[in-house]
Order: sequence, then structure tokens, then C-alpha cells
Amino acid sequence: MDVYHQFSHGYLVDELFIPYELKKFKMQNTVYHQDPVHDIEDEFQGNLRYINWWDGSPLIWTSKNFHELEKAKQAGHFFSRKFDETVDATIIDLVIKELINENTMKSNIKLKQTANF
Repeated sequence: MDVYHQFSHGYLVDELFIPYELKKFKMQNTVYHQDPVHDIEDEFQGNLRYINWWDGSPLIWTSKNFHELEKAKQAGHFFSRKFDETVDATIIDLVIKELINENTMKSNIKLKQTANF
């Protein structure tokens, strides 16, 4: 069954696509943490998505929270929510700059490794 046919007539199917594909290829255990989740600050949240439910519903990230997002990334989270450019566009810029810097550093390391051959 093709992707269009599977997802074209549903509601919020973008929320289902990645989990569906992971399960289809038996890869769900490579992304999801299997232990129970209680949404407390220091607990790994199970699906690699960092959402602060304890300070909001969910908390909208702002620039003053950037260090918390860095800590979450170091703990193994790949995604985060909730960002709102009408509340604080700077946090979005900070996250993008961090990703660009990280990718640049990785590229430079690969270039150095290649140059050593």
C-alpha cells in the first residue's frame, strides 16, 4: 500500500506517519524508550521528544530556556515542542544556529579524517 493511499484520508496523519513507518520496518525499539513515562523533569520521556509539561501545558520554549533544551539534547532527546515565534522567535534562531554549528563541526572532523588518508 502506498503512502498516499494510507494517509490521504485521515485526520492528523502527520502525527502517525513516522510511528507507522517505524513499526512497519520493525524499528520502533531503535527510537522509543520502552520504560514507563511519568512526565517529570529528570525522566527520559520515552519517545525522544522533549516536552515540558510540568511548567506549562506544554510550556512554550523561550530564550531563557535554551540551557534546558541543551541539557535535554545531551540526555538523548532528538525533538522538542513547543516553539512559538510570536512568543519568542529568538529561541528558534538559537536552536537553528546550534544545529548549524554542530553540523559544521561534524563536517570539519570528517574533512580532517579524509585529509589524513
